[in-house]
Amino acid sequence: QAQAQAPDVDGEVEAAWAKAAEVEEASRRPAMLAGFAREARLRHARGAQAQIDAEVERLRAGWVHVHVAEWGVARARTHGWWDNYTYSKALAEALLAAEAGDVHVAIVRPSGITSALRDPEPGWTDAYLLTEPLIEGVGRKRITEFPGMPGCVIDTIPVDLVVNVCIAAGSRLLQARGRPEALPRVYQVATGDTNPLTLGEIEKIWRGHFVERPFKQEGSGAPITGLRQVTFWEDADAFAAKLRGRYVRPLQLVQRAVEILPYWEHAGVLRRARGFAVKQWRTVEKVLRLAKLYSSYTLNEWRFETSNTRAMMEALSEEDQGRFPFRPQSIDWREFWSDVHIPGMRRHVLGETDELCLPHSRL
Repeated sequence: QAQAQAPDVDGEVEAAWAKAAEVEEASRRPAMLAGFAREARLRHARGAQAQIDAEVERLRAGWVHVHVAEWGVARARTHGWWDNYTYSKALAEALLAAEAGDVHVAIVRPSGITSALRDPEPGWTDAYLLTEPLIEGVGRKRITEFPGMPGCVIDTIPVDLVVNVCIAAGSRLLQARGRPEALPRVYQVATGDTNPLTLGEIEKIWRGHFVERPFKQEGSGAPITGLRQVTFWEDADAFAAKLRGRYVRPLQLVQRAVEILPYWEHAGVLRRARGFAVKQWRTVEKVLRLAKLYSSYTLNEWRFETSNTRAMMEALSEEDQGRFPFRPQSIDWREFWSDVHIPGMRRHVLGETDELCLPHSRL
């Protein structure tokens, strides 16, 4: 992997817009639209035309998203970053430093953001982004193997603690107006240096939650049971090769075998068999995408140094420390994940209403 270098922000933004336009144009070519339409009709054989049209657009937009994202990851790695997420942050910081001039600015760098610890309520979240796909994958038994080292520290931080640091940093900038100050100030917001949690520990907590409060199977509503400890692979490429050989290729062969049969689209059994195979190999491909995205973090330790942030927060008045708390070292991780974050995810993001899935609210 190349060493990270100062990015050419304007050039990278221009390249990103150009690639997005190129992929968007490709997605609207007649052959591509015909393929999306065919798949949409298979998925909604008895649906109204409006439903089929909506599915075509959903498939097209999804194809664009995947291909632009893959390009972004490849682009980031050529410049020394692991993915487009971290690279876009680097671009934003470079732009801020270049354009700030005499304006006092601060950069807040959080690690992986989770749901709220306290405000506006324990477990509040509205995103399905970082840990949520992994948590659901474990709970639904879709992720039984994954690249990672059990002793690797996984650094996350509740969103309300990040907000508290942003407020304090903004206040400090206002107080510093008119005085010379080194620019920009950087405040890293994390837990790994004061309250570390390893991949093995977090997997055990997640699995324990679903043993006590399992997901329900689609259709039957029966609880998903029999969760086993996730097997971790220290070689991400070997993991991907095994899953492709064991699942993706055989399932794709089933799909192609059905599609070569005459009039298979009109035979309910064949259409369902083909649909099942497609759904299963797409599920495995999703796991492979998650593995590719997260393996840098589950196979390496990235330690955030937060002494600058802790010093700023400890310098607040006693009243402000109560209003804007920042005590990541006091988080009980088992309680947070099992009784706060996962129930909040299930309630606010997945839409579950079972009382067992609701976090305890202070409101």
